[in-house]
Amino acid sequence: MRFVTLGPALTCHEGATKEYIRHHGIDDAEIILAPNFFDALEMLHDGEADFLIQNSAYLNVHLITEKYYQEVFVIDTFLAPTSELVLLENIDVENPHTLGLVPACEGYLDGITYPEIIHEASKPIVGQNLVDGKYDAGLTCIHYYTANPGRFRLRKYIGMVITAWLVYGKERTYQGKLMGTLPVGYFQRHGVAEGNGIEALAAL
Repeated sequence: MRFVTLGPALTCHEGATKEYIRHHGIDDAEIILAPNFFDALEMLHDGEADFLIQNSAYLNVHLITEKYYQEVFVIDTFLAPTSELVLLENIDVENPHTLGLVPACEGYLDGITYPEIIHEASKPIVGQNLVDGKYDAGLTCIHYYTANPGRFRLRKYIGMVITAWLVYGKERTYQGKLMGTLPVGYFQRHGVAEGNGIEALAAL
C-alpha cells in the first residue's frame, strides 16, 4: 500500500502520514515523498500510489481537489499536529534581510516582516538552506535550531499546531451521508441542546 505526500524527508507531511498509517495499523505501507503536490496527484491518478495525504492549509488544495474530481476523491480527513515550528535568524546578521518561507506558513509571522521573501516548497528545504547560508532567516522546524547550537537566534517559537489533513484516493467513500470525526452527541454534551445557543458554541 503506497502513500504519497510532500517531501523531502522530515516534512510535517511525512510525519502526519506515518501517524495516519500507525493509527490504521497498516503493516505494509510505503511512503513516497514527492517534490510537490502536482506530481503527487499524477502519481495517484496514474496508479503509482494508492493514497495521497495533504495538509488542508497548503496552497493549491483546490487545484488538487478539482483536477481529477471525477476520478480522485477526498476519502478521509484527520487531525494531527505539525512539527514544532520556529522562526530562526542567523545570529551573525544583526538586521536580517532575506526570509525563507513556505507560503502556507505566512500567517505564523503575525506582523514580523523582512525586505525579501524566498518561497520554498517545504520547511526542511527552508531549514537546510538556512543552515547553508542562502538567506538570513527562515520559518522551519525546531530540529534545525537544536542541531546547530549557536548558529541561530530564536525570533519566534510557534510550536506544534493541530491542523486538518486530507486523504485522497480513487474509490469514493462518501455515500450520501455526512462523515465526521466528532462522535454523535458531542455538541449536546457541551450544552448546545440545552438552550445555551451562541454562548455554548463560543465556549468550545
